[in-house]
Amino acid sequence: MKFIFPLLFLFLTFTSFGQQFPDRHSTDIADSWTSCQATENPNKVREEGHWIMYDFGNEYTLHGTTIWNVNGYQHTDKGSQELVIDYSIDGENWTELAYHTMTEAPASSFYQGEEGPNFNGLNARYVILTSLSNFGHATCHGLSEVRFQATIATTSTDTKEAELANNIDVSPNPFDAETMITLTDIQSGTYDYSVVDITGKQVMQGSVEVSSDRFTLPLRMGDVTAGAYIFRLQYGALTLSKQLQLIR
Repeated sequence: MKFIFPLLFLFLTFTSFGQQFPDRHSTDIADSWTSCQATENPNKVREEGHWIMYDFGNEYTLHGTTIWNVNGYQHTDKGSQELVIDYSIDGENWTELAYHTMTEAPASSFYQGEEGPNFNGLNARYVILTSLSNFGHATCHGLSEVRFQATIATTSTDTKEAELANNIDVSPNPFDAETMITLTDIQSGTYDYSVVDITGKQVMQGSVEVSSDRFTLPLRMGDVTAGAYIFRLQYGALTLSKQLQLIR
């Protein structure tokens, strides 16, 4: 039984709109997450139901959210109407953040989502969104995208990691197909890196040898689905994460 459902991050099909208005969303039902069979929730106080869990890989300080409902033509009744949001640091002990009522998506390519609950600076590694009701569909519940405003929590990194965080730059970001990771004032050595989606699934990995205090890594993601990703850089026991936004 799977405990993490994939959530696709949607962008408008037309390239000109996608670059100018990256928050607009597809009206294709295939560009959404839907759950049509109830499964056991990772938060044991919840009954079996329809849910999605995010594992950010590290502890983050979370702030505002933006949520997009199912926006497919003739499928907006599958969209979630009432959600409950839980968060956790260890994936075992959960705290309820809020209940949130969604509006039905308009099935429009101009749809830009709506403001969701604010975490107000709470720390978490895991977040679950559980759909309690939809807009009339008999079995399926779904969403299109959830976007978090977040920074790496200072309690989850030591001083060296915090210093390293100031020496990495991603530009451009958002980007289409390729971006550049620039490291400055860093130690020589072997650095491992990976790119994961918002559910924790790895889509890319590699390693680089750094021999100077400035190094640039081209990151090519032209064959990866548009959406939000996390770039992780590891040197010895130190780990750094940067959020990426891939657009089309």
